[in-house]
Formats: sequence, C-alpha cells, structure tokens
Amino acid sequence: MKTISSALSLVCFIELLLTTPFPASLSAAPVPNLNPPPPGALVLFDGTNTTAWVDAADGTINWPVTQGALEVNPQGNTNSIRTASVLQDFRLHAEFLVPKGGNSGIYLQSRYEIQIFDSPTNGILGSSDCGAIFGIRAPDANAGLGTNTWQSFDIVFRVARWSGASKVADARVTLDWNSVRVHNDIAITNSTGAGDVEGPGAGTLLLQDLGSRVRFRNIWCQPVPSVLAGPIFNPANGHRYYLLDSNNWSAAEAEAVALGGHLATINEVAEQDWVFANFGAPGRALWIGLTDKAVEGQFRWSSGEPVSYLNWAPGEPNNLFSGTENFTQIYPPEHTRAGLWNDARDRILAQLVSGTNYAIFGVV
Repeated sequence: MKTISSALSLVCFIELLLTTPFPASLSAAPVPNLNPPPPGALVLFDGTNTTAWVDAADGTINWPVTQGALEVNPQGNTNSIRTASVLQDFRLHAEFLVPKGGNSGIYLQSRYEIQIFDSPTNGILGSSDCGAIFGIRAPDANAGLGTNTWQSFDIVFRVARWSGASKVADARVTLDWNSVRVHNDIAITNSTGAGDVEGPGAGTLLLQDLGSRVRFRNIWCQPVPSVLAGPIFNPANGHRYYLLDSNNWSAAEAEAVALGGHLATINEVAEQDWVFANFGAPGRALWIGLTDKAVEGQFRWSSGEPVSYLNWAPGEPNNLFSGTENFTQIYPPEHTRAGLWNDARDRILAQLVSGTNYAIFGVV
C-alpha cells in the first residue's frame, strides 16, 4: 500500500459484507426467549419505570405500568411512544403480549415496522401478520404462540447507509420470533406503514398505539458497531487494520470516508499477501477500493492513488451483468481462485460465497 495523501488522513479500508448478524435459528419450535439483559445492555424497560420513553410530542408518556408490563394506552391511534435517545445499528430484545384482536408494532428508527398482531398460530402468514416487515415481507415461518401469551422478538437492525442525501445501501433486519428465524438479513427498501420518511438522520425506537392494549416487557438493546475488531498491525508498512461491517461497496466506501479514509488500496504483492493471510477466511469475499464506476474499463483506487499493481483472476475483469460489475473483490480461500481479484456488482457474490462476511479498515 502506498502512502495516502494527508487530505485522506492516512486511513485505508477493506470491506466485507455481514450476511449473518447472529447465529442461525435458536430453536426449531417456537419458544419465547425470556432472557434478562446482558451486562452493558441499554435497558429501555425493566418493568419499573418509563424514563427511557417519551410521547410523540416529546412529553411524558401516559402508558400504565401494570404487573411489570408497559401497556399501550389507546387514544385513537395517536398515543404511540418512542425512545428518548436515538439508535443506530443495534440488537433489540422485546417481549410482548397481544390481547384478542390486538394490533401494534415496533418501528425501527421510527421508520420500519415489525408487526405485532393477534395472528393465528397455524397456517401461512401474510405481510400484515405478526412478525412481518409490515407491508413488505411476511415472516418465513409462523412462530406465534397465540393470544394472551408472552412472546419475544430478537432483532438485529442495520440502518440504511447514506452518502450525503443519497442512499447507498438499504436498511437490513434479521428477526428471531420466539427463537425461530423468520427474517434473515432482509433489505428494507423504504419506510413502512406509518413510518417516518427515510433519511440520513438517526432515528428512535417507536412502540405503536393502534387501538388495543398490547403489553411490553423486558426491552433492551445493544449497539452493533460498524468497527467489529482490531487493530491488527502490519509491521511491513506500519498500518493498523480493523474489522468493519457494511452492506456493499458503495456503503463501505461511504462509511470509510465518514471514518476518515477510503477502501483499501493494494499496490504491491507483499500488501496483497499480508491482507489475504490475515483476513482471508472461508465465506469472506473482500471488497477493496478499486473501481471503474466513473469510466468503464478505467479502474482507479477510491483513495485517488495511482494504480501500480493488479491481481485479477484469469478472464477478469469481464464486466458481466450488463456492464454493472464496477467494483473489486478478493476471492475467499475456499474458492478455486483464492486470493485473486474479481470485478463484481455492488453487493456480495452470493452465487460464489456463503456464510458470514466482515470488513476491515486500517490506520497508518
């Protein structure tokens, strides 16, 4: 890796996509997860007070706390509550009890609704049933436990990524409903239902008043950081590398810029070998900063550095898919082209790679 200009704060990045935010379904049959908050979690409701919440007008909420549960106080569908603090990427645990005919929802960032509804416990559910991403996607399985029974949602949510006013990656959600995986890393392309309009700003968590006395308890969350691990020091060039989470090349580059750098520039064999030895792993396809998005066929580093080294696989770059392969990945170790470069579309190569993927950035 060559020296990066001072205007870029001497920061470099490598990118991988996180496709499995937490382990596979916890149970084959619906069993509510009633675990208490882990150490360090942000407790939003512990059964005793509502200090973490405000009403829609930022005032004191008037939902009653009854037998350790926070109960919707219906007022013509206008009495929803939201967290006083904003949340970014997070893991959320919430338990809920739906009365007969009950209807509510949990709005992630106040934009994207995970439906709570008194749905049947057998049969196929739709996009307005319990566990649905409301109006967009039905749950993959019916994990409901029925009316007046405590149930659980465990959610991993990643906010949409923005470059200025332009969205470069959709919000994504994984949901375990009563310990059964019903959505796995699903892109949410727009706000849902009565959600706020999408935008680059942070958002709150909202519990919906939809006219019925749904109850909530044991609500807590943990941040899911973009920077997942590191630093790992490369003694050959003095750079420190970190693990970063992002959804695709454009989102990764936007996040890298926000953190003070760019996706990684690799301009020598030693750098390539070190990166692959330290970060290559089964199921990991590594984004790097090489792109011909601006001018087809003219690959440039996003850092602005000159191109002095390439490591294309045979036949690459081939610019398939109607000329949309404008971004560069390093094939993972299990691939027949392990360590070589491939031009790709602005997403993970799902047909080539499965499993969990990560991202890396480094600082001089």
